[in-house]
Amino acid sequence: MRRLSAAGFTLASCFAAWSASAATLSITHVSVVDATGTPPQADMTVVVTDGRIVELGKSDAVHAPTDAKAVDGSGKYLIPGLWDMHVHEVFGDWLPRDEKVVPPLFVANGVTGVRDMGGDLDVLKVWRAQIAAGRLLGPRMIIAGPMLDGPVPRFPSSAPVANAADGRRVVDDLKAQGVDFIKIQSLIPRDGYFAAADEARKLGIVFVGHVPDAVRASEASNAGQKSIEHFTGIFEGCSTIEDQLIKGPRGLGLNVKTYDPARAKTLIALMAKNQTWQVPTLVWERGQWLVDDIDLSHDPLTKYAPRSWKDHTWPMFVSDIKKDMDTDPLPVRKKFVQMELDMTLAMFRAGVPFMAGTDTAAGVHIFPGFSLHQELVLFQQAGLTPADGNAQSGQVHGPHGGPGHGRERQARRSRAARRESAREHRQHAKDSRRRACGALFRSDGARSDAARGGESCGGRACACSEARGSAMRAGRPRAAVVALTAGMMALGLASAPDLEAKPVTVADLLAGSPAADWRVPNPEDTLYLELPRGRVVIELATRVVPQHAANIKALARARYFDGLAIIRVQDNYVVQWDDESHRRPLPPSVRPSVEFTADASVAGRFEALPDRDVYAKEVGFLDGFPAGRDPRTHMVWLAHCYGMVGAGRDDPAESTGAEMYAVIGNAPRQLDRNVALVGRVLKGMELLSTLPRGSGEMGFYVASEPPVPISSIRLASDVPEAERTAIEVLRTDSATFRSVLDQRRERHESWFKHNPGAIDLCNVPLPVRTIPSASP
Repeated sequence: MRRLSAAGFTLASCFAAWSASAATLSITHVSVVDATGTPPQADMTVVVTDGRIVELGKSDAVHAPTDAKAVDGSGKYLIPGLWDMHVHEVFGDWLPRDEKVVPPLFVANGVTGVRDMGGDLDVLKVWRAQIAAGRLLGPRMIIAGPMLDGPVPRFPSSAPVANAADGRRVVDDLKAQGVDFIKIQSLIPRDGYFAAADEARKLGIVFVGHVPDAVRASEASNAGQKSIEHFTGIFEGCSTIEDQLIKGPRGLGLNVKTYDPARAKTLIALMAKNQTWQVPTLVWERGQWLVDDIDLSHDPLTKYAPRSWKDHTWPMFVSDIKKDMDTDPLPVRKKFVQMELDMTLAMFRAGVPFMAGTDTAAGVHIFPGFSLHQELVLFQQAGLTPADGNAQSGQVHGPHGGPGHGRERQARRSRAARRESAREHRQHAKDSRRRACGALFRSDGARSDAARGGESCGGRACACSEARGSAMRAGRPRAAVVALTAGMMALGLASAPDLEAKPVTVADLLAGSPAADWRVPNPEDTLYLELPRGRVVIELATRVVPQHAANIKALARARYFDGLAIIRVQDNYVVQWDDESHRRPLPPSVRPSVEFTADASVAGRFEALPDRDVYAKEVGFLDGFPAGRDPRTHMVWLAHCYGMVGAGRDDPAESTGAEMYAVIGNAPRQLDRNVALVGRVLKGMELLSTLPRGSGEMGFYVASEPPVPISSIRLASDVPEAERTAIEVLRTDSATFRSVLDQRRERHESWFKHNPGAIDLCNVPLPVRTIPSASP
């Protein structure tokens, strides 16, 4: 019997999702496969406490606590959770958003992590936050977001690149948006590719993907591209007419006809030297090149496909493949499919590292989770042992960080161990269509794992049998009973009452948020509006309306607002203050301006929402302010939500900020891009929203209704620090804010009988709190 620390065992973090009522789990009489090449260890017991493996040993030597939940693993295997290292989960209208199908199918098949190689970034961020919070069944994700492609991209979820400047800019933008790595597509021009590669190296972010049509595979490897997908550029690099193929046209038949073993040997040696990872996606390649030769009409997995795939995506792919790709005779295409298997074995034997990926769900009859099992079978058909195949997915030394260990690992493994492992695996891997692995994993820290680039899969495990497996949910311990829904029901270990869990509230999320997720407003951009009943704190959107912000600061420092009054309070609309007599002189630096919109490149960071909006193509948050964006014109603007502050104007359109208003009712979004919004109220909205309504036209006070006096408006930076309001604002680019969005979008409280599944921009809470250290 051995006692193991969490750091000392690669499966240590797999069973994090476990309930408080069953904090200890005991899996008995199970065969443990650690995917390192050592033979399976039979009749083992694994004890998991609070999501960590605390004990492992022969079943007759390990004695689990009496209160542990017991799972009989007889006839089953415990293996590391699998990673599908090439997926597309949501991909514009080609693969519409469907969180009820795609993420859960991965976990149901033992896939506890995925590398999303191109997709709708904002949706994927939402999913990742929901999974981390235990509210969505799904795997860990590392995300590329939009793919870098040519000036006219072939695919949705792409960023067009026309030249070197574009390449650098897009890499900078994606890095700022928090992607984990950069994905390259085929049409990116040569100068754009090398500029993007250089920028990625400078920023310390990995770039992976296709070898572009205008680039050689050898050049991509030498440029530092960490992984090559689908063998793109590889067979061109093995051709006697590579220069001709680079210039085009190119084709599968030419690759077969001009293949040169000597050139292949040289290229393979370079890939091994540079440790350029290969993700051949054999299951997709086979389906693509043989689409007219494989009968999928009776595929039992079709029942898992959303209607949009069957009615739109698959027919589109089949049509495009037959028209543009499968133009060579079927025997030539069959030969090329075999050549890809041969290349896999040749590279593997030479020490080139591999990862298993499927291109899920971009291909025809490629299914989340299921197809990864088929990919591993194809690795075996290529000549790798089942242990080798599992190592490619079960314990990947990933390309998102330090050097690969493929060659060293292969060199260490003895032939005897591989033969023994193969024998033990033979029955286990016999039928990939029927076999599914249930998997659990720790969800906290997924992003840091990706950033570190450590062992992507070393900390997960799944228990599976040949005939059937168990689908288990990934999540946090607090949602543990929910997290084990399918798996425990399949094993007969849970009943319906056990599956109830208290929904996470916004208060829970804020209470557990790290300090780094909060920011203190810049005193130079913060106004204090002093009223008889108290202080209203306003934050200026300086980067969006720089001229108005400068005007308002000048007015405040000139004491222009002191002694003015609130002259209008219109119910369900606005509170307005102004010099009604228009006799006060403006400081010389105050200039009228029209700042309805701003250029997205200079206006600040935009955090988009995936939800639809009536008034804008895209909505989200710009430096913490609710905003709209037009992706075609690259213009952004602030939105008229509750608490926003604007500059009053007449006609023509310019304004100065000497006259301002605050929204106190339903969002008058029809005013967007018609008025310069200058900021929002952070604290003190109740002082404005509860003011007496004016009885005059449009809510103006009449003579018998004395206006509400304004003592002063000051910049916080001009107020002694001891007199400032000590508050902090939740960052809209933080993980906590994404979790707040998810909680407000997906309402699981018992009171809600209908879950809206969406959120309106102006219904998003923007939390502000007193700085904890400043609390009395």
